[in-house]
Amino acid sequence: MMSEKNNGQVENDSDALARFLDGLRGAFRFQIHRCVNVQTAMSWGFRGRVNPDFHVILVRGGQGTYELNGTPEPLVRGKVIFVSAGFRHSASPLPGPPPAIIPVRFGVCRMETGAVEEEHEGVPFCIAHAAQAMARFERLFEDLHAVFAAGVEDGLRQGICHALLYEILAWMVVEIREGRQVMDPRIRRVRDHILANPAGRVSVDKLAAMAGLSPKYFARLFAEQTGRSPLAFQILARCKAAAIQMEGTGRSVKDVAKHLGYPDPFTFSKQFRRYIGRSPSGRRIAWRGA
Repeated sequence: MMSEKNNGQVENDSDALARFLDGLRGAFRFQIHRCVNVQTAMSWGFRGRVNPDFHVILVRGGQGTYELNGTPEPLVRGKVIFVSAGFRHSASPLPGPPPAIIPVRFGVCRMETGAVEEEHEGVPFCIAHAAQAMARFERLFEDLHAVFAAGVEDGLRQGICHALLYEILAWMVVEIREGRQVMDPRIRRVRDHILANPAGRVSVDKLAAMAGLSPKYFARLFAEQTGRSPLAFQILARCKAAAIQMEGTGRSVKDVAKHLGYPDPFTFSKQFRRYIGRSPSGRRIAWRGA
């Protein structure tokens, strides 16, 4: 598990998590540092945090955003997010109920000695996953919280915590890999078209025609496999594209709004705030100061 410190690159792939789990090789176990079941406050949030340990969270309700490698990731019920040690990330609430989450912070230690590993192999990485079996993840997180809250001084409880956390992370890998295999190619084709053309505004009827499906069936299948309606997915893709443009080029809010087909900066800013969690100008200021 030991290596030189990473160089700040980022992996966003379940394969990185699979390698991390494989790296335990029976000689290491997880050591839970903190696990709570909490309804966050309206003022919840942080900027540019880099933790020395790992964490994984389950979102049980409410809404907010995580910023992972400059990309906003919506926090909605069923979202599971893993962030490795050394990975810079931020969080902010959205209008409405703040997120209800079960966060778990943990490290890796040697089975024989209990010595904590201070450095870890590989570059820092993150994974944001929409749980396919929410009941399974909720049960695992709740059990982990209950065991940790009861005290983990003895080896048996530590072993249970390790096993539960390993199962959580392993199921993330399994679901992501299965999702890659089972996503309907017609839905994937439409999704990829939207991501490649974020300024577009395509009706459900036209998107359904692109997929060769009826509008009603297409809308239901698209929401099931992407986690969002076709309209919401287009808006989020547009807002993410705007965020990247403003960060990478320094273009003004007015210019980006016009480029993405908004009638005026006010309409763009309102939609951006709703989907990303802060104003476009506020986001640029935050990035520059990170």
